[in-house]
Parts: sequence; C-alpha cells; structure tokens
Amino acid sequence: MKQQVIEVKATENVQRVQASVAQQQSDSSSKLSKATESLERIKEKQALKGARFDVIKELANDLPAETLNDRLEAAGIIVDDLNGDAVLARLKNKMMLRIEVDDKALK
Repeated sequence: MKQQVIEVKATENVQRVQASVAQQQSDSSSKLSKATESLERIKEKQALKGARFDVIKELANDLPAETLNDRLEAAGIIVDDLNGDAVLARLKNKMMLRIEVDDKALK
C-alpha cells in the first residue's frame, strides 16, 4: 500500500511537470506566432513605404526641374544683391504695391 501511495504521488508530480512544460511550450508558440505576425505587418508597411517612395521618385522625374532658388528668385527674395536690407526693401515694396492694388480694388 505504501508503494502504491508513492507511485500515485510520483505520477501526480510527473503529470504536474508535464502540464507545466506543455503550458510553457504553448506560451512560447503563442509568442512566436505573435512575433511572426508582427514581423509580417512590419514587412507590409515597409513594402508600402517603398512603393510610395518609388511613386514619389517617378512624379519628381516628371515635374519641371524648378529649384528652390528659382522659386525664391520668382518671389523676389533672391537677386544679384543678397544684402539683407536690399531683400527687406524689395519685400516691403512688393507689400506696398499689393496694398495699393487692394486700395484701388476697394474704391
């Protein structure tokens, strides 16, 4: 009888350890599955970004080659004279012209 009690307790301990190992394997498998899913989502996002960059490159190649300097020159900010006072004077003149035009439109 004593031997049977020892066997039952040993079997119970073995089963408890087996359940614990099975739970750990299940948890590890679940974590691995979640990590794999997360990795796939990251890959999809990277593929989308890559595709967007490709489209942006194509669009940039189709656009006129207007540079920042071209746009600044058109706005009257950059001319031969890069003196700060000269730039401010040009901008002030532009604003005064706009005010005069607006005043004439109101009359």
